[in-house]
Amino acid sequence: EAPFVFNRKRFWSDNVGVYESLSLSLEVVEINGFSGTENELLVLMYFIANGDMLKRISINMLEDDSGRTMEPQIRENAEFLLTVPRASTNLEISIC
Repeated sequence: EAPFVFNRKRFWSDNVGVYESLSLSLEVVEINGFSGTENELLVLMYFIANGDMLKRISINMLEDDSGRTMEPQIRENAEFLLTVPRASTNLEISIC
């Protein structure tokens, strides 16, 4: 039996504080194969809202064999992140 209950849907919002390395030194985040899951959105929202030193987040979409984004909803989920209030005024978010 696990020593505690792990709720993966609530992990990023319930159990994570703002770590010094995030707020003081993390500058670049690159996500490859973004599929727009709830967990991906939550962790990226966490970075955007708490990354005081962030300069760039690059989100590279999950693609099929022909190089096309697999579902339009994936792009919509990524574009939602553009609306999240940013801790860093220098943060650029690119979606490819």
